[in-house]
Amino acid sequence: MKNPDEQSVRKSRLPGRIVACGLVLVFVVMLTILIVALSELSDDQPMVGFQSPEMAAAKYAKGEVIGNLGGMPVTIPPHFAHYVEYDGDPGWGERMSSSRPLRDHQSKLRGFSFKVRYPDMGGADSPGGHRDQVSYPQENTPWIHGLLNTGQDYSGDGFMDRWVHRTVEIPNRILKYANYEKLPKREYELTIYAPTGLDPKTKKPYREDDDAKDVFISRDQTGKVETYIYCSNRRGDWTVQICTQVFSLEPRAKADVSVSYRRNLLPEWWKIQQAVRRLIFDFSVPSSASICRKSDIS
Repeated sequence: MKNPDEQSVRKSRLPGRIVACGLVLVFVVMLTILIVALSELSDDQPMVGFQSPEMAAAKYAKGEVIGNLGGMPVTIPPHFAHYVEYDGDPGWGERMSSSRPLRDHQSKLRGFSFKVRYPDMGGADSPGGHRDQVSYPQENTPWIHGLLNTGQDYSGDGFMDRWVHRTVEIPNRILKYANYEKLPKREYELTIYAPTGLDPKTKKPYREDDDAKDVFISRDQTGKVETYIYCSNRRGDWTVQICTQVFSLEPRAKADVSVSYRRNLLPEWWKIQQAVRRLIFDFSVPSSASICRKSDIS
C-alpha cells in the first residue's frame, strides 16, 4: 500500500506528463502535415530546405539570366548566378502575385549570389565543378562566395564611406570588441583598424575575442573608400578565418559586390577584386540587344 506522500507526489507529476504527451502529439501531427504538403509539390518545383518554389527555382535557373544590372544590360550564364531576383519580385515566404513576367535587358535586377574558383575564375558549370568545390578542405579552398546587390537593394554611391564612419569611427558602447583604433602600419597597401582595449574578465585584448574582426580599408586618390574588408580573428582547430571584401561596380554599374574567402588569401585582395569586376563586366551586352522571353527564374 502506497503512503499518502507518495500518492501526492505521483498526482503532482501527472499534469506535467499530460502536457509532455500533448506536445509530442502536436509535433507528430505537424510533421505529418509537412510531409504530405511536400509530397504534393509537382516535379517542376525544386525543393531546397524550406524555401518557396519561387526561391528554389531562382537557384536552379535552367536558362541564361537576362536583365539590367545597375544600368548595364547583361546576359549571365545560369551556372554563375544563383537566387536571382528582379526589382518587384516577392521576398522570402511570399509568392508571385501573377504569372512569371517576360524579361528583357531592361528588366532591373535586384541581386544574385555566385561562386567562383580563384584565380582562374571558373564556375560550377558542370558536375566536375561541383565536385571540385567539395574536394578542398576549408582552410585551403580556392572557391570564393559572392553576393551582388543592385536595383532596389543597392546601397547607393558612397556607402562604404558611411560604413567606415559607422563601424570604426563611432564608439560602440554595447559591443566592446567593436571599438576600433587605426594602426600605424599598413598591410598589403591597406589601412588597418583593429579592436582596442582589454577584456576586464579575461585580461586578454579585445582583438582576440571570438567575435572580433579586423577592418581593412583602401581609398582612392580623392580619399573615397573603394574597398572595405573585414576579417575574422577567431582561432581554433576547427575554425577557418574568413574575410569579406566589399566594393562597388561604379561608375559602370550601380551595384555593390561582397566576396568571402579564407583569410590567407587577403594578400591577393586587389587581384581578387579586379578579377571579379572583369568577370561581371564580361556579361555585359550592347544596349541595342533586346531579348524578351519568359524568365526561368521568376
